[in-house]
Amino acid sequence: MTAFLRICGAVFVLLFFLTAAVLIVPGLLGIKNYYVVSGSMEPQIPVGSMIYVKDSDPLKLKEGDIVAFSVGNSVVTHRVTENDTVNGQLRTKGDQNPIEDAQTVPYRNVIGKYVIHLPYVGFAGAFFSTFYGRLLLVAVGMIGVLLLTYTGPKKA
Repeated sequence: MTAFLRICGAVFVLLFFLTAAVLIVPGLLGIKNYYVVSGSMEPQIPVGSMIYVKDSDPLKLKEGDIVAFSVGNSVVTHRVTENDTVNGQLRTKGDQNPIEDAQTVPYRNVIGKYVIHLPYVGFAGAFFSTFYGRLLLVAVGMIGVLLLTYTGPKKA
């Protein structure tokens, strides 16, 4: 029974560190993460994915690059169809959208260039960004450590 509890503890600690790595480590490297909530970039980037975005000079973006940009309080991830360097703006389009976005994207709204995505991880990432999600993550890590260090019942 002790071996089983230690294995469970190892799994919990591993889950804790994997989740922390996916959510925290990219930020330490200057990479931002966002959760995909619409299907405008499918099948390239499915709904529920977590995308990673790195700062990029808007002047260097080219047609075909995928970028994240702010629109009000939202973040949109679409493909560049044109970089108007004279006026400092991008034209963009979601892969699933039949036409280009109605509004151009001023350079000041560009967050960065898409690096990679992890399918389905966005659902978990959104949960672990909440208070209760973080609380659960810490609890899983602590329980894992307790189970790993469990030595079994004391002998009389």
